[in-house]
Amino acid sequence: MDVDTAIIVPMSLMPIVEDDGLTIEQSLVYDFAGIAVQWNFVTTAGVYTCVAITPTTGDDHDISEPLANVGMYGIEIPAASGDANNDTEGFGWITGIATGLMAWRGPVIGCRAAAINNSLVDGATIDVNVTAQANIDFGATQKASINTEVDNGIITYNLDHLALTATAAADMTTEVADNTILSRMLANGDTSAFVPSTDGLQAIRDVAPHGSTMVGTDSAVLATTIGSAVGADISADIAAIPTTMVGTDSAALASAWTATRAGYVDELAAANLPTDISNIPTTMRGTDSAALASVVGALADGAAAGEVTTADTLMQYLKQLINILIGTTGIVAFPAEAAPANGVSLAEVIRAIAIDVAGLNGDAMKGTDGANTTVPDAAGTAAIPGDLMGLANDAITAAKFDESTAFPVVATDTGATQIARVGADGDTLETLSDEIATAQTDLDTLTDARGEPAQGAPPASNTTNGKIDQMYKRWRNKQDSDGSTEQYYGDDTSTVDSKRTVSAAAGTVTKAETVSGP
Repeated sequence: MDVDTAIIVPMSLMPIVEDDGLTIEQSLVYDFAGIAVQWNFVTTAGVYTCVAITPTTGDDHDISEPLANVGMYGIEIPAASGDANNDTEGFGWITGIATGLMAWRGPVIGCRAAAINNSLVDGATIDVNVTAQANIDFGATQKASINTEVDNGIITYNLDHLALTATAAADMTTEVADNTILSRMLANGDTSAFVPSTDGLQAIRDVAPHGSTMVGTDSAVLATTIGSAVGADISADIAAIPTTMVGTDSAALASAWTATRAGYVDELAAANLPTDISNIPTTMRGTDSAALASVVGALADGAAAGEVTTADTLMQYLKQLINILIGTTGIVAFPAEAAPANGVSLAEVIRAIAIDVAGLNGDAMKGTDGANTTVPDAAGTAAIPGDLMGLANDAITAAKFDESTAFPVVATDTGATQIARVGADGDTLETLSDEIATAQTDLDTLTDARGEPAQGAPPASNTTNGKIDQMYKRWRNKQDSDGSTEQYYGDDTSTVDSKRTVSAAAGTVTKAETVSGP
């Protein structure tokens, strides 16, 4: 088969049969149970490979059946992009297995150049490109035949007219077709326009030999374009070019080119740049300036006092600010009080606060001499009567009162301060609240839904809820008895959770203690 092309190869030499060795498999498809296919290949250099192929449907390795129900199948091998490809000269064959089938093997397939197949199998003549054979010795008849074919080819394409056969005419129209490479080189694509006497190489040589004047210098058109006065003496024309910049006599240019600007050019021309650079000061200007020193001041300057004036330095005002904030000197002259307003300093407002608030200037606290107030006793322990607290009904709420810090009050107190009285047993509202919460929890367990007790014997000691649960389970769930054993089931009606034995003697029926099931 031709290499480098998609092919379909037989999957087996003989019909594929089931594992009984007789029954032909009539429906082998790509997804047959347990199918495994391999492409075995040996190159002409003797290299052996085995590649697993995954059969497909509508893809690279489709399984085909050229004749139905005879057990013969083919599989595609693409030229490229498949699990195995027909891209190398050599010999390959298919092997495979599948569930319920006998293993199979296909015939050896030779893959080689298409030209070889055309020459040896398909065609009537040898058409092989021999590239590795050197020094082929042809016979006299073969040489004559080859020479004839070469001559015919040269004559067919007019190549014999290059150096052997004369052209039919001087313009070579018959031999050189228009717009060929030679035609474009000779006459811009129109061979009939070529005139050997004027366009040939010899004619070109004769028209402009070395040392002669260039053709065209006496042309009227050239003379009209350049001018008759120009070009007569190139040296004179070059000497006539002005050496001064055109425009220096212009009034506008002269006005712009001032003496100052001219001085810049003179400075550059004098090559004084190194001297000018060395004259640049290396110390910062201004550190020795008397004006700067008078504004900033020195570290030894004393702190300023009072309003800002032009007489004090910046250093003096910095020291004054530090003294006001944290210095021991503080504010040297505290200003009189003033209400907050535009144009009022912070010191004036602080002075006003000091006068108005008790204790800052030694005055008594404002309001202690007003109505509806009581001066505390010296020890500060006297209770304030409840009616003086002015509490409205329900004024003390859970958000405002923490019972854990409540103080006990006397039993005779019935005023608004009766908040956390101690009971007869010493309980406060805190302890009572905790006991009520515990009782509520116990009450919730009686009303909450509960599951059934697990498998096992009812315990001798149990909670009230546990005992109720046992009775409810026995009343609700399935029971059975065979006369000697009573069984009590779980909710699933199949698991024996508990049981007890039953016996009778002398007219007395005895039921034993319940034990765990099953």
